[in-house]
Amino acid sequence: MTLLFFLFLLSLASSFSLPSLPGRKKLLDSLTYTDGGRIIRGVRDGEGLKIIDLPEWLAPQSQVESTFKVKVESSNLTSVGLLFKTLYAVRYRVLLSGVLRLANTAIQIVPSLLVRAILRSVETTASPTNLPTSALSSFFSSLSGLQLSLLLYITLSSKVLVENAFFTTVVDTSTKCRHLLNTLVFENSFSSPFSLAAPVSGAGKKASSVNATTLSLVTSDIPTVESLVSQVHTIWDAPLQVFIYTKILRSTLGNCVNKGMLVLLLSVPISTILVSLSAKIRRRSLRWRDQRYRLMGDFIENAKVNKITNAEESIVKRVEGARRREIILNLFSGGVRSLNSCVLGATTAVVLAVTLATKIREGGVLKGSDVFTAVGIFNQVRFPVLFYPMVLSSIADGLVSARRISDVITAGSDYRKVLDEEEDWFRPDKSRGFLSQDVDLVVENSFSSNNILAVVGKVGDGKSDLCKALANRVTTASYFEQDVWLPSGSLLDAVLFGREFDQTEFDRVLEISQLKEDLESGLLSLESECGEGGGSLSGGQRARVALARTLYFSSEVIIDDCFASLDSRVKMKIAEKLKASGVRGAVVTNDWEVACQADMIVQVAQTDEGVGKVLKIGKPNEFDRWAEGEDRGGGEKGKKVVSSSSSSSSSSISIATPDNNVDPEAPMVVRTDTEGLESHVNNTSLEEPGSQTLLEPKGGRRKSSRLTTPTLDEAITTKVPLETYVKYLQAVRSPGLLLLALSSYCLSNFYQVYQQSLVAKFSSGATSTQISLLTNAAICVAVAQFFRSLLTTVSGTIAAQNFHRRMIKSLSKAPMSFFDTNPSGQITNRFGKELDTIDRSLPDQMGWVLTCFLQIAFSSVAIATALTPVAIVPLSIIGVFYVKITSFFRSGARSLKVTETKTRGPINQLMAEAKRGNMVIKSLEAEGFWKERFRVAQTANIKAFYGIKRCDRFLSVRLESLANLMVFATAVLSTKVAKNAGYAGWGLSQALSITGLLNWAVRCLTETEQMITSTQRVEEIIDVEPEVDVGVLAPEHEGLLKSGWPWKGAIEFEGVNMRYTEGSPLVLRDFDLKVGGGESVGIVGRTGSGKSSVLLTLFRLMHIHSGTIKIDGVDICSVPLAVLRKVIATIPQESVIYTGTLRENIVLDEGKGEEDDELAWKALNIVSPELALKFKEQGGLAHDLGGGAGLSEGEKSLVVVSRALYARFKGAKILVLDEATAKLDEVTERRISHIVGQYFIEAGITVVAVAHRTETLKGFDKIAEMRDGEVLREKRVAA
Repeated sequence: MTLLFFLFLLSLASSFSLPSLPGRKKLLDSLTYTDGGRIIRGVRDGEGLKIIDLPEWLAPQSQVESTFKVKVESSNLTSVGLLFKTLYAVRYRVLLSGVLRLANTAIQIVPSLLVRAILRSVETTASPTNLPTSALSSFFSSLSGLQLSLLLYITLSSKVLVENAFFTTVVDTSTKCRHLLNTLVFENSFSSPFSLAAPVSGAGKKASSVNATTLSLVTSDIPTVESLVSQVHTIWDAPLQVFIYTKILRSTLGNCVNKGMLVLLLSVPISTILVSLSAKIRRRSLRWRDQRYRLMGDFIENAKVNKITNAEESIVKRVEGARRREIILNLFSGGVRSLNSCVLGATTAVVLAVTLATKIREGGVLKGSDVFTAVGIFNQVRFPVLFYPMVLSSIADGLVSARRISDVITAGSDYRKVLDEEEDWFRPDKSRGFLSQDVDLVVENSFSSNNILAVVGKVGDGKSDLCKALANRVTTASYFEQDVWLPSGSLLDAVLFGREFDQTEFDRVLEISQLKEDLESGLLSLESECGEGGGSLSGGQRARVALARTLYFSSEVIIDDCFASLDSRVKMKIAEKLKASGVRGAVVTNDWEVACQADMIVQVAQTDEGVGKVLKIGKPNEFDRWAEGEDRGGGEKGKKVVSSSSSSSSSSISIATPDNNVDPEAPMVVRTDTEGLESHVNNTSLEEPGSQTLLEPKGGRRKSSRLTTPTLDEAITTKVPLETYVKYLQAVRSPGLLLLALSSYCLSNFYQVYQQSLVAKFSSGATSTQISLLTNAAICVAVAQFFRSLLTTVSGTIAAQNFHRRMIKSLSKAPMSFFDTNPSGQITNRFGKELDTIDRSLPDQMGWVLTCFLQIAFSSVAIATALTPVAIVPLSIIGVFYVKITSFFRSGARSLKVTETKTRGPINQLMAEAKRGNMVIKSLEAEGFWKERFRVAQTANIKAFYGIKRCDRFLSVRLESLANLMVFATAVLSTKVAKNAGYAGWGLSQALSITGLLNWAVRCLTETEQMITSTQRVEEIIDVEPEVDVGVLAPEHEGLLKSGWPWKGAIEFEGVNMRYTEGSPLVLRDFDLKVGGGESVGIVGRTGSGKSSVLLTLFRLMHIHSGTIKIDGVDICSVPLAVLRKVIATIPQESVIYTGTLRENIVLDEGKGEEDDELAWKALNIVSPELALKFKEQGGLAHDLGGGAGLSEGEKSLVVVSRALYARFKGAKILVLDEATAKLDEVTERRISHIVGQYFIEAGITVVAVAHRTETLKGFDKIAEMRDGEVLREKRVAA
């Protein structure tokens, strides 16, 4: 004890000297966490994570990790099994933490006994006949008050060291478990076969549903298991504490303690019921929160489509509806939690009152020493008693989470087992699959024969399924995924994908993928950022970069339609280069001309039983071009094929130039045959960027008020301005509510101190009146704590709701450039984590800060009142050191906490990317590269988290030592100047309560500073500059809508100039185009010519620099955006299906009556009677589409066309098609073209189409060719 005491004094003195002392012992450093101070200084000086040295066992890829992985993979896991193996991997640390926990429990009992001895010494001085009877009491009675005080200080100091050692060991152990499980889940992404998201049956099906929630495992389930590991010792320690404390109470007050303990035990089920009820309500609230998240995902990810379809208002209403339900449930949950707070607040005082009343009835004598010993012990024993059921509930939650994790980990082996037992090589669901012999046939005619085999068929016939089956079979082949995915990073990184750079091979793949021209022209560079999922590149650029990645150092390929996003010229060049390169494998395509470039063609279809089947394999000259309307007899879909001539229309009109090449100076040639139109379009690049590339020859990159991470980091790492707190309080919008909340906090702390003062008077003998006063005070504390908790919840909810309402309103009016330049994850995070912080965590944390500092202030006053005003002097001196230490700690803690948050981002991102790019990563054998990236990310996160915890321990040791000095000073004063044992006990109990408060207050304050920055983040959304909108009709056009505007749908672009940002080059230059009412116009042009920019200006997604755009003579800038976009129907390239019902996807909540439902059904029946029948059997318009998860691409496109047709029935006079059929097969394309022709063009609706395929332009009145933002030529075609 003495050694520890001097070591502790030395460490306390050293904490104030900033320079490190090289001669310090490792024991001293370990006990006093001096490395925490070194970390703070290093972080403050800008050294970052370099200053943090991880223990070898805690670092990723340690021997512990390797052993754990082997043990997990060598057995069939259950939830208990996974938990046992996780704990076994860190068994020595678990054992060490158990020993420390036992030692800490033994030590923390001693201060109560010493306090009793000190108080008895005071009583002995006042009354010499009051002598102790036990041996321990006799020993204590032989010591003077000063000696007892010094022994109390040494005991508390020892407790500080042991307790902090325990917490350090537990946190390190649970952290290691978290990262073990993170690594296991991440690497499991590469252990399952292709398309595990849709396995065959049995265990695979269960696993598939879990696999879809990988990120949920990382953000929810693994932290739950981590929490379980940290609480594992509470299972045995809590009952042990209750037993020991009960024995001490009985030795102090006798058997009257039994009734008090009975009351305490009766409060347990009440608290348990309230906690369970609150959790149940909270779970219902979370379901609405998840619904809100899904809707916000629709809102953010489909921002462009939302605007042009005028769906924003509908989604906003649904988001606000979900949010209202979420808030109502949160308030109910908060009310129940407030009741529980009321129970917890009153428990100790009520238990004490019952115990003391029983003692008085039994004729016992109450002494101040016994009463305050009982108060201290009751306060200690209530925590293990009341919170033990919560610990058991937490363990149950941990087991559930462990089961979810084990299901994911075992999913791969279960799936492979099912595959081995099934006849099918691949069956992603009940309706589709390919038999093993068909897969063998395809392999034989492609990989085994050194051929390129083209896979053709219609949408839904299983082409992509066949590719995944091939990827499972031919594991050496590089896989190109239809839904192109690129990881974040540069173009060079995307192509290399962790492989070594080889100039010759790199040049070869650039040549094949046609990227060389883009690089030479400056459209792209090797340093160009691909963005999130390739979002900074156009669709065609993404496809070509992914193709280059697939071909790099690979001679075997499986390409699932890389041609859908490419214009005809580029796709034909790639097909020719691909054939000449000598690669072999399978290539999916919907383009007949591309298919004819292959060595062999395989046609697939789906049988009536829903099984994918190979219909025919042969050379291209053995096939006729497939067409719509084939005979589906014989039980096989798509069995009959017809010649290409039968699908051509002799009346089709086109424009072409000599030699099938576009010549800007050549005269326009009008033809009346399909071949001419195909020649024109095939030689005109129709590839249009979905968003601007990093390096552009024209127009530049669109910019907006970007959510810049450096700005956020600066705001967090520096002192939070007072203005931020003011804005948060202003969001409550009720000064009266805030005043009531503050009053409840003050009253709660006042009555707690008042309770202690009543107990202090028991030293002269307690009466029934005093017991009644104590009970009444307990009721006052309970009521005050109830309102304190409730008002805090209500205030926080109101503030969060106001922030949410302002955010969603601002986001609905944000310009398109805002969504283009800000990652969807950043925006979504504002409505997720940041709003949740404002909603729940921030109010509670601010409440704790207020509670701690109020209690410290009240306790300081109580000490001075109970003992002597002179006590303020040592308290003030300690306060000075307290401020100095906390200021030093907070200077580095902010940066470390920000760093830890930032280092969690890459882990989640890599998890998401590994899940999303699973097939690509495995096919390119890049697992090692990605595992190394994950290891680096984990190391950074562990370092940051470890640094935070070392700093926390550094702070805890020093602040608790200061509090111990305060206890020591109070104890000495108690023995010298206290009026009696009651007042001495009051002063000592207040000093002991401050011990934990000093440390807890600083942590809460630091957390509050971190959390309050969430308001800064959401303010960024609120402050986004809205898109320009007149809001109401200009006065001269007020009667337009009443008169039926637009009357004909005539569109006129006159001298339109448009640029994306101020100072950037013009994208549209003096653009002139007239479209008569009821006319159909196709717009074509090379990449970057400005085709899509024309549509952006028509929808006013981009503001024009000069010129006018008129519809039926009315300048669209004078028309409110909602009105303008309502009269224009659109069929975009992306078939967006929203979260919600079929009605919400077609009607978009425009109408409320039966007439709207009838129009929706009419539109769907016209577009696809088969699909309408299918939906009718599944619940009609109320059928939940689930965001399109159960629909094929063709079915999604038909729903989108139904949406446009419904808009036409509701009065839309203009239809816009933006490469609407680029990703569809020819059959689906012809169906959509037929609907456009019959129900729009023939009905007199104005149609403007940016074309990608010839089918879309057949029958149009005229074609306008664009170049460099101008109409190069415009020609009306003959009928």
